[in-house]
Amino acid sequence: RFDVNASFPAEARHAAIVRALAVQAAEYAGCPVEVAQGFGADAESAFARAAANVGVPVSIRIERDAAEIVAVISSGSGGRIVRPAPTLG
Repeated sequence: RFDVNASFPAEARHAAIVRALAVQAAEYAGCPVEVAQGFGADAESAFARAAANVGVPVSIRIERDAAEIVAVISSGSGGRIVRPAPTLG
């Protein structure tokens, strides 16, 4: 189990960093590359939606438990992205 928390200014230029962070977290959680890339793309899209609320910082929380990896991106809008994760050994 792990948790990653970060906050970014509501600027579109940070979307690529959010994507890379989500991909890295998913790969660390043991997800296949294709799943990790999809997770990152969804996190990037959710960040872009949340960043539309200019002036409001956007927070991202990525956590992995026994069954899934979850990214919660929040500001005025955003999203919750869930992917199954390999069983913890």
